[in-house]
Amino acid sequence: AMKFLKLQAEEENLEPVIPLVREFVRGKIVAITARAREHFVRIIGLIGTSTEKERAQRLLKGIRVLEDFNGGKELPISPRVMALRNSKTVGQLQRNVFGVADSIPSAITTTSNLG
Repeated sequence: AMKFLKLQAEEENLEPVIPLVREFVRGKIVAITARAREHFVRIIGLIGTSTEKERAQRLLKGIRVLEDFNGGKELPISPRVMALRNSKTVGQLQRNVFGVADSIPSAITTTSNLG
């Protein structure tokens, strides 16, 4: 996992994607599942520099947690995503993130995964 994260950071340094993402989300509600937020915070805590940690905190201030729209309760995972088999790339976190988004009409999901 650390090798993948290092590669991802190197690629981001060569070709920053943040300007593209900012333009795309301008004027939209940006939301994240509570589990994805926890995962992001854990990764930043493990490998983030102090500058990256500050940037992450600023980023998270502008993102709504989806469960907050549902009284703090977990949102349903779509049957289509629940039917996926476990694999190297599909586990509980991915089911949560993509399954919740799949159950929300017109939701667009983005990921940091390669491929």
